[in-house]
Amino acid sequence: MPNSVSHPHTIQNFSAPICEKLLFYWRTKSSWKDCPAWSDIDLMEIKEIAPFITVCDAVDGGAEFVARYFGTGIVEIFGFDRTGKCVSDGYPAEKVEMIVNRYRLPFTTGEPARVVGHLTAVGKDYPLSFEAIYLPLRGKSGAIEHVISAYDFSYDLQPEDDEIIFD
Repeated sequence: MPNSVSHPHTIQNFSAPICEKLLFYWRTKSSWKDCPAWSDIDLMEIKEIAPFITVCDAVDGGAEFVARYFGTGIVEIFGFDRTGKCVSDGYPAEKVEMIVNRYRLPFTTGEPARVVGHLTAVGKDYPLSFEAIYLPLRGKSGAIEHVISAYDFSYDLQPEDDEIIFD
């Protein structure tokens, strides 16, 4: 199966354990009513899922995103470390807009976003299905300035996921 990934869409329910844990943590830090600030997040409090987390800072009002943190589990699967780099640096040009949109949706809506997909890991001999969650975080100004995300590569694509997958 070739790489296929869904368009990001807002959702409140997730199936994969890593996504559920990050959503619960995010809601706890937000008092279940608004998104928390980056300063409220302590990755050591969720260290069991931290290897599968990324944190990106919005640049130019969400036109681009720079990786502040790129977990070691994601580095191992993807085959590269994005820490300190813009999305547009290093990804194939045809993939940049799709990836930026994953961060842009929670950045603009203030809501959790879900992405599911199937990919062939870089330099690996096995295909991976995943569910990912993208969550907005407020910055020092009080506006949404960051997005925290997590990937769960133990996720098995469900029949209902076929409706949202694209190549």
